[in-house]
Amino acid sequence: MKYQQGDIVAIPIAETSVAFAQILMKMRRNIFIAVFFGAVSSLESPDLESLNVDDPRLVVETMDLRVRDGSWRIVGRRTPAERLLNPIFKVPVGIGEEFHIQDIYGTVGRPASPQEVKRLRMQKSYSPAVVEKAARALHGLEPWLAIFDELRPGVDL
Repeated sequence: MKYQQGDIVAIPIAETSVAFAQILMKMRRNIFIAVFFGAVSSLESPDLESLNVDDPRLVVETMDLRVRDGSWRIVGRRTPAERLLNPIFKVPVGIGEEFHIQDIYGTVGRPASPQEVKRLRMQKSYSPAVVEKAARALHGLEPWLAIFDELRPGVDL
């Protein structure tokens, strides 16, 4: 299935409930998505206009497999929040504990300040299954695992 930036997808979190996520970026076979709080039980007429796209609860890079195979059904489109479109990460460079700034596409830039080293996360990609489990935990349907903390949006998103 074809998809593009801004598409809203429904992630199944229970037999009769879905959570919404938005595709922020396409990156070859990966996508960068924002997952929002608020599950619905019917997709007949989802109220996507009331979805606060500026307040994601999870922001994560994952494979696009679930979107391509239709498991995460596209239910609409919204303009993504501008502040979510240029995430930065820290990346170790050389020997020792020197970090530089890296963009979502892997381009390494300037050295990171000590404050940035403390607050930025390293770029990782998570399986769609982890995203689904995190979405279920976000909605109280599963226990919250420590790894899900890595999916929370940082101050630089």
